[in-house]
Amino acid sequence: MCIRVIGASNRRYAHIGDVIIVVIKETIPNT
Repeated sequence: MCIRVIGASNRRYAHIGDVIIVVIKETIPNT
């Protein structure tokens, strides 16, 4: 969740953060 907040704060890393979130969701299907 923290990664999502950081991505929102820094638009430069917003895309990178989005990719990380996708990877996490893919790793944890429980989400």
